[in-house]
Amino acid sequence: MSSWLYKPQQYAQINSGDEAGEETQTRESRLGRYWRCSKIHLFYAILLIAVAAVSRHTSPGGTQQEYYGDEPVKTELRLSTVPRTFELDLDYAMPPSVKVDEAWASIFPKEGGFFQHPKLAPHKSCIAVFHQLHCLDMIRQALYEARPDFTNQAYNASRPEHDAAHDHNHSHDMYHIGHCFDLIRQSIMCKPDLTIEVGDPTVNGVTGFGTEHQLNGGPGCSSFIGLVQENGPFTWFPSAYRPVYNIYSWSQLSNILYIDQPAGTGFSVGSPNATTEEEIAQQFLGFYHNWMETFGTKGRKTHLTGESYAGHYIPYIGDAMIKSNQSADYNLSGALMFSPYIRSVPGDFQQHAVTLPFVDEYNNVMGLYPGVADYYDRIKAADEDCGYAEMREKHFTFPPSGLFPAGNESDACRISHIVYEGLAQISPCANIYHISQGCPNPSDPLLWADAGDNASVPLSFDKKTWHGYLNIPEMREALHIPSGQRDWQECTDENPFGPGGDQSADPFASGALTRVIEHTNNFIIASGNLDYRVPTNGTLMVLQNMTWNGGQGFDEFPSKAFFLPTAYSDLSSQSAAGKIGDWVEQRGLTFARVFTAGHELPRYAQGGGYRLLERLLNRVPDLTNDAMFSALPGDFSGANTTHGSTSN
Repeated sequence: MSSWLYKPQQYAQINSGDEAGEETQTRESRLGRYWRCSKIHLFYAILLIAVAAVSRHTSPGGTQQEYYGDEPVKTELRLSTVPRTFELDLDYAMPPSVKVDEAWASIFPKEGGFFQHPKLAPHKSCIAVFHQLHCLDMIRQALYEARPDFTNQAYNASRPEHDAAHDHNHSHDMYHIGHCFDLIRQSIMCKPDLTIEVGDPTVNGVTGFGTEHQLNGGPGCSSFIGLVQENGPFTWFPSAYRPVYNIYSWSQLSNILYIDQPAGTGFSVGSPNATTEEEIAQQFLGFYHNWMETFGTKGRKTHLTGESYAGHYIPYIGDAMIKSNQSADYNLSGALMFSPYIRSVPGDFQQHAVTLPFVDEYNNVMGLYPGVADYYDRIKAADEDCGYAEMREKHFTFPPSGLFPAGNESDACRISHIVYEGLAQISPCANIYHISQGCPNPSDPLLWADAGDNASVPLSFDKKTWHGYLNIPEMREALHIPSGQRDWQECTDENPFGPGGDQSADPFASGALTRVIEHTNNFIIASGNLDYRVPTNGTLMVLQNMTWNGGQGFDEFPSKAFFLPTAYSDLSSQSAAGKIGDWVEQRGLTFARVFTAGHELPRYAQGGGYRLLERLLNRVPDLTNDAMFSALPGDFSGANTTHGSTSN
């Protein structure tokens, strides 16, 4: 395996102690000089975690999957952006020479990007951007060494190809190669990947593989996704010809306020300037209090709902409401979270610890069978070696046997990475948010056409300019979006918390989740069994490690029938009936699972999402109750229907 090594002939060796030595070493290769530092806190680094958002964090087709990072590294640094125009720099584009090699070497800081910091990176680590630049420089050197004829060519700086925007011929000549090296160098440096890559002692350096990096997306995804494709008055599902009326709209049960937040998300205005959940919560309360004053809703019951990264948002916003001097105005009365991103043990234990049982259960659609490459064998070996099998046996019990041990944070124990690698090879259309989905990817009316071939572009629109259903002029006018407002996107290109990501502790660790449960005694967490990104049993294990209202976890496994009545409707709003899952409720917290739902539970199980909201609002006494759905428009008993359907 190739890696970026702590090679004495290239970089000053980093000692195994907490601080590097005082002596310096002379660099013997042509990368330039590096100096040993006794204190490496001179620069800070940030682990950019890719996380899901309040509503959703990927297209249903799986072509824009974003993965959560592991335990985020905290830092005080926040980087701003400045404009810069790319121009060819011959000091980097020309063949190797003393001047060119020194220019490339000048890119790297002392220690070449390796550092150790007691808070940011207690283990020997490096910054990903420097690793990437190092690899580019290694390719540059190897190419010229393998092709000395390129080095010996006369270099004419006046050739027009040097300034071409990559539209010249694709011959492998020195001019084109120099252009490409410098363009890639500037591109890497323009938006640097500040991920911390933890050192691997087996190679005395870093490999970079197995480390999660920030991808475009959450936690800046829009609540309009929930409105249009989950629980709004109409739905336009992927692969559907047109939007249809939704009889399971949540607006029939209560006044629903869909909020694009934090700032910069969806159609929201303003620039994001918060770095913590506490700051986000205060900004939310500022907006919401103004809303209550404007529309005269102070003191009315408030219930918070959301999914995925809302597992962070809702506990912190609810906690801020409870602590506020205007707590009575907010009147927080309950919360409902679907597939929430919560963790009680570092290292994304919520997913890794239950990966093997999940693969065993759903391998008929995942295809990671023993003998198909080596993915299953690697998953099984890691499950045993990392202690996950023992952890499940000893601690995934009802009632729990005690607090869980600390999670294993090594790269080898991030088993989900093996799953992602295997699915990418064996099932490229696999959707980790609804694992039964495969090829072909369904078309999606919310996608921009340039986001992938599975954008659903109506025939009357130009694919080159299609920016999704919500950006057509008629929709923008209906939503009162100012003409100068930026186009809506499912998820923002930039993390709304800034380059450093969310700087807050998990709501489990901070106590925010516990406080909201104990304040409302009306908290529901629900998961879809077909969601691999936030697996049902992973969430349940986290709850078994949590204490609320004087007790730890649940005394019994979810075993009560989650039942839905039969509601006859036209085919556009059908819902499963009968037993769709299980549930358990103790000490003010309900946990429910739906067998055939994925990450966005109200989308894959509209009736199940509707019944869960009914339970939150105390419209039904429990989830086993077989009463007909409340507030559905029209008669859905089937008594006066023809062929099992009725008009709306």
